[in-house]
Amino acid sequence: MDTEIAQSPLATLKFWNEGLDRTFFARVYTRSTQVGVVLALILLANDQKAIATGILSGLAVALFSTWTVEATVRLLFRGGSNAGLKLAIGATLKLPALLGGLLGISWGAYNGYLNVFAVVGGVVLLHAVMITLIIVQAMTALDRNTIATR
Repeated sequence: MDTEIAQSPLATLKFWNEGLDRTFFARVYTRSTQVGVVLALILLANDQKAIATGILSGLAVALFSTWTVEATVRLLFRGGSNAGLKLAIGATLKLPALLGGLLGISWGAYNGYLNVFAVVGGVVLLHAVMITLIIVQAMTALDRNTIATR
């Protein structure tokens, strides 16, 4: 990787103008699920069932919430036929589903089946993977632009 300063301003780079590619969120979902499952298996091997369950529960809630936000934003900007109706149905279904998941998590935490702090760790895991992939994609685009300007 080249450590030189970019020859053109950042505003002219393709990444900064166009943003993330279409498969970015699919990669985030896949990679965070892989990391979460491996982490849970390592924890289960060390007899940490409550922490493993908490990580997977938090990751599930984070995946669901992020996916519904992504779908909502796509509907808002792309529209299509009956976009308003689709948004209303999505909002109506998201709240009860999210509340059900959170009630299940609170019941499990109350009864000692999962660790609440691990739930937060599962939510943070998705966002850490997302930030890491954004940084990697930006660095790759910057490196590609530096090589292209030579």
